Amino acid sequence: MRINKFQGVIPKIRSDKLGAGFAAFAENCLLHSGAIVPLRAPRPLYNAVDINGKPMSGEVKALYKIGGAWLGFEHVTPIAEDPIHIAGPQSFLFVKDNQVWRSGYAWITDKAGPVALGIPRPIKAPKVTLTGQKCRDDMPVPDDCWQNALPKKPAQDCPNQELPPQVLTFCYTWVTECQEESGPSDYSEPILVPYAESVMLVPTEKPPVNATMIRWYMLLVGDKEAEMAQIDEQSVKTLAFVFCPDLFAGGNPLMTQTWYPVPCAEGVANIGYGAILVWSGCHIYVSAHKQPHAFPEANTLVVDDEIVRIVSFRTKTGAYQAVVLTKGVPFVIAGELPDKLTITRINRRMPCLSVKGVMCVGESVYYCSEEGIAVVTGAGVGLLTANWMDKEWWLRMSPQNYVLGFYDQRIFAFTDQVQSQSIMFPMRTNDQAYAEKDLVYLSYRVHALYFGDETSMAVALGSMVFDWEQNDYAMQATWKSAILSAKNPESIGVGVVHSDAEDIPHDCMDWVTLVWREYKRLLTPADTGEFLQKYPDASAAIPYIVAPKVALTLQGNERIRIDRPVWSDKPFRINGQGLVRRWQIEVKSTAVVSELALAANMTEL
Repeated sequence: MRINKFQGVIPKIRSDKLGAGFAAFAENCLLHSGAIVPLRAPRPLYNAVDINGKPMSGEVKALYKIGGAWLGFEHVTPIAEDPIHIAGPQSFLFVKDNQVWRSGYAWITDKAGPVALGIPRPIKAPKVTLTGQKCRDDMPVPDDCWQNALPKKPAQDCPNQELPPQVLTFCYTWVTECQEESGPSDYSEPILVPYAESVMLVPTEKPPVNATMIRWYMLLVGDKEAEMAQIDEQSVKTLAFVFCPDLFAGGNPLMTQTWYPVPCAEGVANIGYGAILVWSGCHIYVSAHKQPHAFPEANTLVVDDEIVRIVSFRTKTGAYQAVVLTKGVPFVIAGELPDKLTITRINRRMPCLSVKGVMCVGESVYYCSEEGIAVVTGAGVGLLTANWMDKEWWLRMSPQNYVLGFYDQRIFAFTDQVQSQSIMFPMRTNDQAYAEKDLVYLSYRVHALYFGDETSMAVALGSMVFDWEQNDYAMQATWKSAILSAKNPESIGVGVVHSDAEDIPHDCMDWVTLVWREYKRLLTPADTGEFLQKYPDASAAIPYIVAPKVALTLQGNERIRIDRPVWSDKPFRINGQGLVRRWQIEVKSTAVVSELALAANMTEL
């Protein structure tokens, strides 16, 4: 029996129905070369910081690289680029407590904390009263007096008359330091204002904490339409405002009539040029251009099912697209202007299981569905994992707990649950270096990860951030064969394992054997501190204990025939215990294993 082309796992097919090179279990290794190549261990980077710039102590559930900071969130939190970059070049938006917030790298490093996006509108109408005072003594007389329409009045009497009183209505808005304007208050009751007399306007509500200015508006009525026009702006510290209508020369129209913050926001994404999407339930609220705090009612989109997450990306042409993942069918949003977006329904039911089991690579969006890992490309959705797994096996893995990542042409699905298993498999591309059958498991349980163009892939373990596969030493790889059945019972007496492991000196063999018996795994440099505390006399053997090496377990007819480290590339004896029909081999290694052979005797080997 000789295995020199090790292959991965195909969970949907019983391992004993596959060839000898396929694995019943494979973990922490690459197999594309035919050899068992252990993955490099993660390299510790930094402790993640929270949105206030403070080191996190709890588990990181969402991870991002913002400038030079590793930003963590205690909950799964999608972020989007801030279209107006108020907080600097690395400005971003996120949702917390059903409200959109703004932050950026500079604010994180300065520990300034985030700022809520937008501002609630004042509800009650302003208080409007006549002052009883003239605006000023030298009020100008209009060129055309209104009495000219009366034929019996002489024109020379007009300068001695006054214009009739005006019927006026007012409202006001709050404005933040970032020039974000709220929706308007209710309109005041119409008031009759005599010519040249002033009115006092007073807001009837306490300003929000982020309000810095008040903008006052007056209703102007024309021949065909009416609009609110801005009459002045003042600090919130000066609440009362005295206004003379007859001196008003016109102002900017009120633009925020329907621009209200999103109720019960759940997440945020980008779209078009200078706009964002915020979703809640089945509704998608599209902001005004360069006004990420304002969501005109006319821009709102509605989908069939409750939204789980929206992921946006730039296409090769530079335009934004957004994929809407729901508890039913997916949708695709396209367009450049927020009021001219198109939404396309993909007519295949493929529910998204969780907000964290989603990632974007290029122009494709991958996510965990009920049937496997699905991918939305263009205006269609397909199943990426059909070659490896069936629905029954997939659901046993609790896919709602997976977080997806991409690195080195491989897709990763990490779980944070003990009862489930993390997996890794190659992505289908035209220049793929890995065979599609190279699916393996991973021993790491990860809560959050981040990958991007400027970094490899980082994973969060607790509150610490690690650079994936970037350490100097390897993880322990495991490869376990299926139960191999021989046509005729046979005897196995010798074996050999070819690897690039260093030979273990004779005086260190007892220590290596002790490690294997006590830990049932090979030690890495990260384990040496604990081991030396327990066995201080082993210090001289540490270089060999943690050096790349191999251990082999061989079972025949469900009985262990050999279970020990492999000292070198030289053949070794296996205690014969009669003829055996069913064999199973397990290799654990921190070195590259290229071949494994078993035979009845040295001549046959």
